[in-house]
Amino acid sequence: MEMIQKYHYSNTLPKLNKHFLGFYLDNNLVGVITLGWGTRPKHTIKKIFPNLDTSNYYEIGRMCMTEDMPRNSESQMISLCCKWIKQNCKDVKVLFTWADGVQGKVGYVYQACSFLYCGSIMTDLYIMNGIKIHPRQTKELFKTNVNDKRKTIRPTIQQMKDNNIQHIKGKQYKYLKFLCSKTEKKKLMRESLVDLELSYPKEDNLIWEKQLDKGKWERINKPNVFTDYSKTVRNDVDKTFNNIRKGDIFMEEKETNLCIYKTDVMFDFVKLQEQEPQLFEELVKDYPLQKGIHMLEVVGE
Repeated sequence: MEMIQKYHYSNTLPKLNKHFLGFYLDNNLVGVITLGWGTRPKHTIKKIFPNLDTSNYYEIGRMCMTEDMPRNSESQMISLCCKWIKQNCKDVKVLFTWADGVQGKVGYVYQACSFLYCGSIMTDLYIMNGIKIHPRQTKELFKTNVNDKRKTIRPTIQQMKDNNIQHIKGKQYKYLKFLCSKTEKKKLMRESLVDLELSYPKEDNLIWEKQLDKGKWERINKPNVFTDYSKTVRNDVDKTFNNIRKGDIFMEEKETNLCIYKTDVMFDFVKLQEQEPQLFEELVKDYPLQKGIHMLEVVGE
């Protein structure tokens, strides 16, 4: 989990994880792949192969690698992952995965590994100060009280304006790789409910839209997303919402010699410490930090 938090933009794990595979070079951990299922395991596989079930496929939940590894290292890691599944999970016939178009990823690493492209979907999410908030998570932030029974609670247009929230649409790209015999593969290709001979998407196919008003959307450039809304950042996000509602200042203003423009963006202090150690040390003096990722308002001259 520590490596995923450090090297994967999401910093979270899916809920359904079956295997955690670590990849080593000279006894040093350089890569991680998690295998399991997404939020709707049976729905995912049966929308493609109606005769398969959750026991017949794995989904790549998270994949990350240290930044110093050479080019094509991720492809080699995926190849080793497929080999491991074939040797240890005999019932698994398909490896499925998503490429996150919202993050500007069309799945080049999967294309390089000869995955089959099986289409895309448009998805929507909310972004607050660089934090991606899934529609399933907005209830926590916008429920009226603890007894609110609504399954989903999306923010109103006014709430989005008041809380500096963007409602964004973007593409997600689906890929799969057969891990079964050639005979089984041919059978599944015939049974597939989707076209498995589609051309690979490229960066020109990426789309982002932002909601302006009810029913009004506009095309935008790639939005800035630094991390996912999770337990790691939840307290900070909730604190921000509460302070916005009350009109309080998020952090107590302190005198500082730093000449930094006022900002309310999300800082990943792990990366900040690695890339700007001097700045990090000065920040710590004026703003004592705890472990993890925190929201920070820096007030400068």
